[in-house]
Amino acid sequence: MNDYKNHVVIPDPERAVLVKKLFELYAEGDYSLEELHREVNRWGLTGKEGKPVRKSVLASILRNPFYYGVMLYRGGTMNSRAGVRS
Repeated sequence: MNDYKNHVVIPDPERAVLVKKLFELYAEGDYSLEELHREVNRWGLTGKEGKPVRKSVLASILRNPFYYGVMLYRGGTMNSRAGVRS
């Protein structure tokens, strides 16, 4: 969900909780991608089309800086919480 007019990203409230939980489990280092995939399917996390998230999509989410608060901006990065560019 996005507010393009004000240049603000608005997280989907239902999915955001599950994605945060996904990153917490990933950070523990005790789960393989396969195990994380089984967990998110058990939780009922779905993609935009309402289908279960594929393992390849899950891997992309975990590698995408956007999901942990880093925005790519004009060839650099910006911490979305602090608004600081590097």
